[in-house]
Amino acid sequence: MEWDFHFDGVSFDVEISGPSTDYTYTDEYTGSVAVRVTDSGGHTAIASAGVWANAHPEIDLAEGPWTVTNLPGALKLDLTRTADASGIARYSWDFDGDDTFEATENSTTPTMTHVLTQAFDGPVRVRVEDKLGAWTEAVIPVKAYQNPTAAIAGGPFSTDSAPARFAMDGSGSSAGSGGAIVAYEWDWDADGQIEVLPGFPELSDIPASAGAARATSWQYRLSGGATQYHGQAKLTVIDAAGREDSALVPVDIVPVAEAKKPNVTVNGKDGNGQLKFYAQSGLPFWIDASAAQSAAGAPIGTVRSDVTGAHRRSGPTPTTRCTSGRPLTA
Repeated sequence: MEWDFHFDGVSFDVEISGPSTDYTYTDEYTGSVAVRVTDSGGHTAIASAGVWANAHPEIDLAEGPWTVTNLPGALKLDLTRTADASGIARYSWDFDGDDTFEATENSTTPTMTHVLTQAFDGPVRVRVEDKLGAWTEAVIPVKAYQNPTAAIAGGPFSTDSAPARFAMDGSGSSAGSGGAIVAYEWDWDADGQIEVLPGFPELSDIPASAGAARATSWQYRLSGGATQYHGQAKLTVIDAAGREDSALVPVDIVPVAEAKKPNVTVNGKDGNGQLKFYAQSGLPFWIDASAAQSAAGAPIGTVRSDVTGAHRRSGPTPTTRCTSGRPLTA
């Protein structure tokens, strides 16, 4: 006996010989299977029967990771690359690992977004069924947990003088589902190099408290001829499960520029603190500092007249009326 499992009704292609056999179709097939027998006289006869072979859907899941790190959080699964010759009829999902497909999760859409509200570490099952009733299942490993949250209180930090230290407080950081926070790592310049780790007291520039939630920073300095410093400090918290989170806070040093000497006019004459003149006894004179500016170039709102041998005045206007009969310096 000879067998043709893809018989077209015309030619007979021998695929297997023997009185009985098994055959596996690897692709979907709708057609005929035929058997041919030959007697001792060389006479042959062919018999055929219809065959319908439906292949199971081939699940092709877009790569993960399938992890939700903050709760509640969305788990997104994508089966758009799954194929089946007869067409996909339904996608069914089991998101809680109880081996029951939730009726509300049956869909004809190959993508699914499911919101997880609690910590989870287990399998999510998906079943894909084609229009002829064949189906395939896949198991997806999913993890959902709440990361710790890092927080730095008291910032942003700034000063007008260097070197400077700042007291930083990370005690407002909160634990997640991985247990208590077990480590606080401070990176004072946020360069990725952790300057502060518990158990390293030999770092003389780092205060002993720096490995705790509340820490005093290292000394921020102006170096290399820099006149200002603008950077960030970084705190990383790690929980008992080894999960972590980081927070950044600005750190700035902007020294106050040296004040400019004001331009002063005394009775119409210009001076900068060394103008010497005589005033007639009993007659008034005027000191005018209206042209004075601050170091930043802004007008000065309050001017004090400090004139040797005259009255000392202070007020919101840049002019002062004085009287004297002796040599004066403004």
